Formats: sequence, structure tokens, C-alpha cells
Amino acid sequence: MFVGRDPKDNEATKEGVYGIVMTKHGEEKMVIIDDLIPSMDSATVFSKGNGPELWVILLEKAWAKLHGSYERQIGGIAYQTIRDITGAPGWSHQTAKMVSSADLLKKHTDEKIQ
Repeated sequence: MFVGRDPKDNEATKEGVYGIVMTKHGEEKMVIIDDLIPSMDSATVFSKGNGPELWVILLEKAWAKLHGSYERQIGGIAYQTIRDITGAPGWSHQTAKMVSSADLLKKHTDEKIQ
């Protein structure tokens, strides 16, 4: 990822335009975004920085533009997002069978009854 300005400066550019290089399907793409951020009651609607960090919000907006909308972020797979941001290969591993809380509770109560 590359933000087209000094990343140490947490203030918006006076032009309000940013170029962010991201990767999609193995190809680098320059995503051009503006600094109009979805907000409600003086707070951002989606991601929030840790303090006055602007890069988090801009990165999320660029990712949403690259994929068509903010809605595409809901229920996403983390390694795919990391791959888009960094260009590095990504994968996931399932390390254990998922067990629901209800099944754990049932097993625990069944053992106590016997």
C-alpha cells in the first residue's frame, strides 16, 4: 500500500485527493479517492482510527472503492483483505473443528448429571 503523500502527516491534503496503491488479482492498481468520509453525528460510520489517524479511514475507503462498495467488507475474509493491501500471498488454515457454545454447554451439563 502506498498513500500518495507524507504518511507521518495525519492531516488531510489541501486538495482532498489521495492515490493509494492496492493489489487485486495479483495486479497493482492505483485507487484515487477523495476525503469525503461517510459520517454521522461527527463520527465516522465505518472504521475509526486510534486517535486522529486518517490513514485507517482512507485505506478502508480505497478498499471499498476497489471492490465496489463498503457493503462488500461485511463478513469478509481477513487474509484476502491483507493480500489486497500488501500484495503478499495469503491463505487460511482451519486448526480445529468449530464447536458452538450450545454444544459445549450441553456436553458440560450432561457430564454433571451422570
